[in-house]
Formats: sequence, structure tokens, C-alpha cells
Amino acid sequence: MKYVIQDEKRLYFKDGYNDFNNNKLINTKKRKLHRKYFIYSDEQKLKNDNGSNDIALLEMIRVPNSIDRLLLIYSDSKNRISFMIVREDKKKTLIHTIKEAENKPAHRMNFVRFFDSLYLFGVIRHKQDNIKKVDVSLGYEKSLSYPFKYIFPKNLKENKVINKINKLEVLSNLGYSRISLKELLNNYKKTSEINNPIFISSTTNDNITYDYPLKNNYRDKYDKKHYLYGSNRYTVEKNKFDIFMRKSITGQYVLVVTDYLKPIISLKEYVAKVMSKFDRKSYDVYFEKFSNGANESAFEVFKYAKSKKSKDAVYILNKNHEKFEELQELYGKDTVLAHNSIKAFIAIFNSKKLISSDLSSHLLRSLYDNSKYIKQAILGNKNKVFLQHGVSLATNIFERGYFNRKVPIAPDYIVTNSRYESNLFIKYPKYQRFRLIEEGVPNIDLYINDREKIKKDITFMLTWRPWDLTGQVEINSYIDRYLQFIELIEKNKFFENKNVNVILHPKAKLMLQNQFPEIYSEISEKLYEGDIKDALIASKVVITDYSSICFYAFAGKSNLIFFWGDKEKAEQEYGAKNILQEHNIFGDISMDINEELVQKIISNYNNNQSDEYKQNYSKLVEYTDGNNTKRVYDAISRL
Repeated sequence: MKYVIQDEKRLYFKDGYNDFNNNKLINTKKRKLHRKYFIYSDEQKLKNDNGSNDIALLEMIRVPNSIDRLLLIYSDSKNRISFMIVREDKKKTLIHTIKEAENKPAHRMNFVRFFDSLYLFGVIRHKQDNIKKVDVSLGYEKSLSYPFKYIFPKNLKENKVINKINKLEVLSNLGYSRISLKELLNNYKKTSEINNPIFISSTTNDNITYDYPLKNNYRDKYDKKHYLYGSNRYTVEKNKFDIFMRKSITGQYVLVVTDYLKPIISLKEYVAKVMSKFDRKSYDVYFEKFSNGANESAFEVFKYAKSKKSKDAVYILNKNHEKFEELQELYGKDTVLAHNSIKAFIAIFNSKKLISSDLSSHLLRSLYDNSKYIKQAILGNKNKVFLQHGVSLATNIFERGYFNRKVPIAPDYIVTNSRYESNLFIKYPKYQRFRLIEEGVPNIDLYINDREKIKKDITFMLTWRPWDLTGQVEINSYIDRYLQFIELIEKNKFFENKNVNVILHPKAKLMLQNQFPEIYSEISEKLYEGDIKDALIASKVVITDYSSICFYAFAGKSNLIFFWGDKEKAEQEYGAKNILQEHNIFGDISMDINEELVQKIISNYNNNQSDEYKQNYSKLVEYTDGNNTKRVYDAISRL
């Protein structure tokens, strides 16, 4: 190594070399990732006189005590020897990584809505002069793109006199981009893409495009307060759809397509915010997915809380829920609160605990919302308890970055089902053990208590696969697997006198209704309508893939068949191997939806759970005595 020496923990410049601040130590904590620094010698920038203006990689050193950090020393387009610490990305070459960082534009950006368009305006300034085109792109796949038009001609931007005057240089890079809100809505209807992050797409003279997050200020960094930001809602289809701008936790602008929100709800929220200042009571707020259910763990713990005469427990539920009035009559109108009502808003603003079987964002006025007041209540609450709506041991959600503690809505406490599961929460999202309530998911009690019920049904339910959003029903896609199963059971006499529950994931059902109404109309009569829990409890055999329903079904004494014909593809898309594998599975495996699957269904229908599968299950789920709800409530009460 020409410029660097290293020991077990550090990288240093050799004698005669240093950075701008005369530092010899390279991998300091203050050193920014993907930030360019020059190497100095005798107080002058070091140059590489090779006669070429091409970027050249000179040295690559792996940073000590780091899994994915690399030190790159290179010669830039002006032959200045520079260095950069980067995160290794095996999908990109090191030269690509360097050029991407070199071309990163400084920018300041704002926006305004004008009729059916959103205008982004501000400054985008590139350090390099090799950029021939700049676009503003939307979505993770950059499916929508709009040109960024500079107000002043290119020769003015490149004028050396102007570039020496900082304020004139900034003004010379002033421009705008017009985003069509109607096109964004149509793209949502086609792809179901709700969150659309905005990027600056810079294309070089070599026709290489680099994408950079577009922010209000390119210097914006990670900050939980970005979560509070939300623009006004722009109604793009009357009584159906709104669009608003939010920020990611790193400050990137994100356009969100969401449900239309009636103005009266915003007014109720504001009134409740004022009234909450005069309400001295604090609340334990319980709720479930979309604040739209009363059949999961949150409701079970709420019921137990009321049986213990808790005065603080309230339950938020959609007023159109079939049991809403019945529950209000049972527990009281000041205890069961209508979602988006003044009373519910007050309870949220004055909450001391948020207890749910889903993330706290399901308290929002709509699932994707621009409410600053509710977000403030969520961010400020230090007792967000996540009961889990299923055991987290099917797919490897841990290696996929779920439960990231840096996310503002991340739970403060999580209920787990075994020491094995707890250790994964400690290893990956770095939860401390005292933040893990290792007492078992409360909803499992429902299945344990109904184990001895007569079971004659058969249930088929696969987990949702977002990568199948291609605009068509392809062979062996999620929808096609259901069509294969329906055809299979219609042809086989074994199923003639059996009740078969074919259950679509809610997202898939919505997609079918919106994008493929003909297919939905054809099969809708064959699809199960009702509570998934009731179907599982009544089933002798459950066919699934890597859905967390497998843990509930087995607890309820159902036999499991795991359809793994798409497992390899799923693991590739998830970016991690599933936790459930052949060595710890608690059911039979089928790779095809064919006659072989039928034979396994028949075998499992006529037999009980095997001892081997029971043993495997007990290592993953330890708490199956029917007392999870009590233990979880007691633990929450101590917070």
C-alpha cells in the first residue's frame, strides 16, 4: 500500500501524507460515508500526473472491524488523489460507486401545487461538468420521470466568472420540474405503488444515469423529526384519492397516494387537540390493523384489562364495524371509541401507552396520513407496545431490516414467543432484553382454547408477494397459484363433500378487484368471506407457504402443508433465507399444486399432528398453555 498503513483497528496515512486538517487517522467516527476527501502532502493537494482525466482506482483496503466498509483511494477527473470510505455494494463496480459520489449534486428544493400539477423548483448544482441531462424521477423503480428545466442556458452555468461568485453560481443553476398528479394517480392504479420517493436522475455524457434522493436541503440527515413533516392533501379524484408530500427519516421527499379524507375529520382532530389540553386523564389505547378490527391480540388484552376493572383502557374501532354498537353497549361509549372521533383523538393525544397487534401508524386518520398532531403523539409516546399479529419466525424479516429502532414508529416493547425469537430481536434490531415481553402472543390463546373443537374444514392461504405486481397474471404468480388450487379441488372427488376455505390476502383481493375484475367475478363465489381465525380453528388441514398463520393453525391442532414451489424465488426477492426450513418445519412440504398435493391433503386429513412436528414447533413457540393474555397484560401493567 503506497499511501496507507493499518493495524488491527485503524487505518493511517503513511509519513508525508494527511488530510486537509493534518489528520493521519483515516477511519475516524467523524468521517462521512461516500464523502470525498483529498490527500495532502506538504500542505498541497496530492496529484497523480498520469496524463489522463479518467477516474482511476489506485488502492482498495477493507476497513478493519467492519463487515462492509471499504477505503478507496483514487485519482479524480482533475488528477487529484482522493479517498473515500464506502459501503460495499456487490451490484456496483467500485468505479461506479466513486463516480456516483463524485456526481452527487448539491440542491435546495421546494414545491407548490398548481391545478393538476406539482411544481418542484429550486437549485440543482453538479460539481462535475459531465452532466448532459437532469430528470426528476418518482418511485422505487423510477417509473415516472420528468425533465428538470434550467432557467438559464448551459453556457451561463459554465461561465468561469459567474462560478467564482457563489450567489451568481447558485442562481445560474435555478430550475423547475412539473409533476403530473393525474399521471401519479394512474400509476398507482396500475402498480399499487403508494409511496413514491423522489430522485434526481443525472445522466452523464457517457449515458450513465445516477440517482440521488431529492430533499428540501441536500445536507438533511437522519432525523426522527422528518416523520412529522407532511404537506397539505391534494384531492386528485373526488371522494376517492388524495396525494400529499412527506419526508423519509433521512429527509427525502416522498409523494404518497392515499384515501380521500373528509374535511370534517381534520376539523374534529383540531378540536380534539384543543380539548386535550383540558383533559387531565391519561389512557391506555388499544387498537388493531387500520383501527378496523376486534379479533386479534390487542382486543384480547383489552378485554382482559376490562375484566380487571382497568379505568384507563380504551379501544379504538371503526364505527362501521359489525360489532361496534354491541361493544359500546358492553363496555361503554367512553371506552369503545369510534376511529376518527373527537373522543378517540383526545385519547391518542393523552395516551400513556399505545398497545396494538400492528404498528402505531394504524391509529392515523388513514393508513397513509399527513397528520402532524397524531404523529407527534406517536413520536412522543415512550410506551408503544407491539403485541405482534403473528409469530415472526417464518420469513427472515430480521435480516430484511424490520423493526429498525431508528424508525419513529418502531415499538418500544415487543411481545415474543420464545427465547429463540427474543434472541433474534436482540441480534438484529438490537432490542434490549428488558424491552422484550417474552410471554407469548395473546391471540394464540384463542387457538389453544379451541383445540378440541371438531375440525373438518380445509384452508388454503398464501402470503402476499409484492413482486407479483406486474400488471398481469403471469404463470405461477400469486393469483395463478390460487387459480391452480381452485381448478385442482374442482376436479378431485375428495373435496366434493368438504368445506374448503380459499382465502386471499387482503392486498391481493384488492388488486384483483381493481385490476382484474373479470377474474375476481369468476372466482369470487369460491373465496372465503369471514374471520380468518374462524376458518383456521375449523380446519383439519391448512395449506400455506411462509405465512405466519401457520403458527396459529398448528397451535389450534391443525395439520400443516407448506407449499414451497416458490420458496427459492421468494427468498431471492426477500434478500434472505427464510427462518422456516426443512430442519425445523412442523408440517409436510409440497412443491407443486397437483395430485401429489391432493394425496398429502388426504393423508393429513386422516391423521393427527406428528410428535416430530410438535417438537419442532415447541422450539419456536414456547408459550402454549392458554395464559399468554394474562401474562402479557400483567407485564404491560408494570411499564
